[in-house]
Amino acid sequence: MIKGTIPNECPRCDSLQKFETKMRSVKRDSLIIEVFIRCPVCRYNKVLRESTIEIENLRRMKITKKHAIDALRNQGLEPVVLESQLDQIHNALATKELELREELSNDS
Repeated sequence: MIKGTIPNECPRCDSLQKFETKMRSVKRDSLIIEVFIRCPVCRYNKVLRESTIEIENLRRMKITKKHAIDALRNQGLEPVVLESQLDQIHNALATKELELREELSNDS
């Protein structure tokens, strides 16, 4: 969960929650996972997306780099190296997401 996330109301019980994403395997022999949220009060469960651990790690790296770039800009510095790394992460993420979509469509 990203710190500072604004709490949302649970659709089922209306309790105010900071929904943290969780992961679980879809199939025992598959690398595909479900990313989901669950209400700790009423156990409401919603799948956000199908993914892989590698894609989720790239998503986290992308967010971390964006925060680092913003911090450097706030200090008046130009984060050229971090921007280059962010571009590489973005390209890798797009490639892996495309591979996942193709794999999922072939399984259907």
